Order: sequence, then C-alpha cells, then structure tokens
Amino acid sequence: MSNILQDMLGMLTRKKVATPKSDDYLVVSRYADPQQVLKPLPKINTELITLKALKTFVNVGGADEYVNAATFDGATDLLTLTRVGGTAITVDMDRKDTKEFVNFTALTVATGATTVINTNSPGQLFLVARTGEDGTGTLQLPPAAGTENWQYRKITITTNGSTSAAKPITLDAQGSETINGGANLVLDKVYASVTIWSDGTNWIVLSSSQVAAV
Repeated sequence: MSNILQDMLGMLTRKKVATPKSDDYLVVSRYADPQQVLKPLPKINTELITLKALKTFVNVGGADEYVNAATFDGATDLLTLTRVGGTAITVDMDRKDTKEFVNFTALTVATGATTVINTNSPGQLFLVARTGEDGTGTLQLPPAAGTENWQYRKITITTNGSTSAAKPITLDAQGSETINGGANLVLDKVYASVTIWSDGTNWIVLSSSQVAAV
C-alpha cells in the first residue's frame, strides 16, 4: 500500500466531518508545461487554493452576485431572490396572463335555443350544461377564419353530464365553415367532450370522447 493511500485512510479514520471555513484550502497540482506529460518523471507544480477563492471563482459574476435568500409572498404571488450584495430579483409567479392561462367558462345551452361562444376569450375550456325539455340545443362556434388573431386556436368543449341522446348539443360551424368536413358535430352522450382546432379556415377535431351512459 502506498504512503499516500495510507495517509488518506488514516485521515478518514482520525478526522471528523467539519464545516469548511473560508481559509481552508485545497491542493491543486498541474504539469509545469504540456511536455511534462510525456516524461517518465514529470515536473509538477502545486498550489494552495482557499475555499473563499474557489467560491469567488465559481461565482465569477462577482462575489456578491449569487443568491443567498428567497422569499415568496402569497398575497402578491411575488418570489424575491436576494443576492449577497443586497440587490434583489423579483419574479412574478402569477401565471394568469393571456399566453399562459387557459380561461374556464361555464355555458348553458337550452332546448331550442342557440348559445354563441364568445371569441374575446381565446383558448378557453367550456363546460356546457344542457337545460330544458328533450330536444336539441345549439352551440355556435366562433368563426374559424377569425382565429388568426387569437393567442390560441384550440378550444375544448365538455358537458357536465346533462347531455343525452334525447337532449343533445349540436356544435354549429359558421356559414360555410366545417367541422371535420361537416357542417356540425353532435354531442349526445353524458360527459361528452371534444377538442377542436382551427386552421384559419375550418375546424378540425383533435380528440373527442362520448362516454356511454351506464
């Protein structure tokens, strides 16, 4: 066993775990020049590096740049990251903006009536309740041709369980526009749902689910 390995094992058995201090040091060795790597007895230079210097090197942007505290304010949804030097970064964790938050809208479709989806709130998830006597209620889709100004062109429509074969919802496209090539699409099962996407001309069904009544 080499002397170095014996010394290392001895240190492991003798020393306890301690919290490093800024003036603790590491020993770094490097070849004196690149050619030394080819020599049987290369010349090695050693240097001592303190942990304080190592920390400064790692945080190369400045010793006072790294974050040492973080607080979150639930009332404002603000996350504040404080640097060692005292300056702070504030991150708004409120994701309810037009690009990140999908609005939820509850709609009612009555028998013999037409409910129009509002195109001012794109990217919505619509939960639809069917009301009234048996018969068909109509849900008018927004114009596919107008969705180029939306943040999202995809909408999901799902029923709250009140839809049935006797009380269906007919999704109606605008004018000559189509839904998967047809003028309309019928939801007639409980908890039926459909996700549709506009290509700027017509509506295309991405997925649909019509749960069979039990």
